[in-house]
Amino acid sequence: MYDRGPIMTEEERVEIIDWLCRSYFSMYIISPSVVTRTPGRLRKQLSALDNDVPVAIWRIRKRIVEKEGLSGYITEPLMRDLISIMLPGGKIHPHRDVNVGDFIHSRFNVFLQVPPDDFKTYYGGRRVEAVQRHYTLCRSGLDTHWSDALTGEVPRITISFGFLIPKTTLEHMYFPPFVRGVTPASPSPLEVENVRTDVAINVFGGVWWYSGEFGKIINAA
Repeated sequence: MYDRGPIMTEEERVEIIDWLCRSYFSMYIISPSVVTRTPGRLRKQLSALDNDVPVAIWRIRKRIVEKEGLSGYITEPLMRDLISIMLPGGKIHPHRDVNVGDFIHSRFNVFLQVPPDDFKTYYGGRRVEAVQRHYTLCRSGLDTHWSDALTGEVPRITISFGFLIPKTTLEHMYFPPFVRGVTPASPSPLEVENVRTDVAINVFGGVWWYSGEFGKIINAA
């Protein structure tokens, strides 16, 4: 139901992991729970303006956009696209993400590295089978999602692409797949800005910088 098939080559997977190991890792902490409830979870927002980001990531994104018919939808404005690393002891607390009116925060998650232990993720109460190099859809503004704690030594690495999709479309996205070739509506700039403002007022965060020590963590696993 959730697994939407392979979306990258093994060569692309290795290229992205090599980049993570050698680059500085700027972390955008979206919620206090990242620190207090989910120790060991690191996230970096991805930008096409960052020349250091491997082009393989944007090739993968383009494939998902084409396969899922997402060209008419706007990028989710807060978390946007990101890469997430779960280190030993890390977990995702049960939550739903912020929507913009009737446009639902939706994430297409690509499994870059899946640990061989019993780490489990759940969308809407159903267990997600994470398969390396495959991707899945998380209706993160509709379905409560969370994970068990990572107990092994191998980090779990996921690339997550965010979009705003109309609720009526998303409710039918699994079966049957949503209709392609139709130009969807978009939320107004005011709706998007109101959500930005609300989050800025109510959510505390900051920026953490991780140096080459991050690469040592992954290489040691």
